[in-house]
Amino acid sequence: MKKIIFASLVPNVGKTALTIALSKNTKKKIAYMKPLGDRMRYSHKKLWDYDADLIQSTLQLDLEPSDMTLGFEHAKLRYMYDENSLKDKFDSHFLEYEKEHDLLIMEGANYLTHGASIGMNSLRLAKLTKAELVIILKGNADTIMDELTFIKYNIVETGVNFKGVILNQIHDMDDIKSPEVCDTIKKLGIKVFGIIPYDSNLKTLLLKQIAEDLLATPLCAEHHVYKYITKIYIGSMSLNEVMKKEYLSKKDKLLIVSGDRSDIIVASIETEASGIILTNNIIPPNNIIAHANEKNIPLLLTRDDTFTVAKKIDKMEALLFKNDDEKFQVLSNLVRQHVDVRGLIG
Repeated sequence: MKKIIFASLVPNVGKTALTIALSKNTKKKIAYMKPLGDRMRYSHKKLWDYDADLIQSTLQLDLEPSDMTLGFEHAKLRYMYDENSLKDKFDSHFLEYEKEHDLLIMEGANYLTHGASIGMNSLRLAKLTKAELVIILKGNADTIMDELTFIKYNIVETGVNFKGVILNQIHDMDDIKSPEVCDTIKKLGIKVFGIIPYDSNLKTLLLKQIAEDLLATPLCAEHHVYKYITKIYIGSMSLNEVMKKEYLSKKDKLLIVSGDRSDIIVASIETEASGIILTNNIIPPNNIIAHANEKNIPLLLTRDDTFTVAKKIDKMEALLFKNDDEKFQVLSNLVRQHVDVRGLIG
């Protein structure tokens, strides 16, 4: 069974997304592990990682998400494993996986040094498990050249089984394919398995994620949060000004407004907003809540003020969800068109 570790120097480069997309572009039977979890979920006395749960569901793996991750907290993992017992743990997993799988993809931690003190950063894991190391990079041309140079002299030369890189979420494809960058890559001798362009469709936030990240309380239509949000507006001006600017005519919109602005809330309901975030912990009148419920428009209550909510949403990174079929198709197409899948996984 072939083993690959997807690693990154920084968070949010798309390791989980690439795992899903690769699986949709190969006939190989894939197993998955994320040894050091960082998106913990808990239910029925079990802990699991969000990404592991997503992979298990999307790829329909006959594996439990809780078994794909060894742990989350450094203190516990430091007590549970030394290098020998950690190797034994991996070996037992490998013996089980190789019975029915051709390829194991292990997802490294958020960034390169994460887990180093407990022997579970990506480089240590690659050496311990004898897996091939593939590093996912994103950024502009200068960032990519800096990181490739760092990889050459601080990773490749350490003796780890380094296979190559994938450049992901690239905004300027012409810039990244410039003679300067190509010459740098050639000089460093690093294999690039793909250059994947940025696609804005993958960055649209789902209302469900916004609600969960804000810890918002649904007042109605809580089962109608599987909607993509493309426009976000703040209802801080008068209703006349809002109508003049035609904000409310936009589709797939989310409104952030204080719960006492009944005029704007009603107008947003009438123009079929995808959802409304009610700030300052102010609950609107019951007739407004009932009206929103009839229209299947979620009203989501939060204690934060409007400005704080807007800042939090602005910093959110779009997560994939189990029913994100449109995004999964986009990812699959991007990998098929821009990645040497056969060269990467055989």
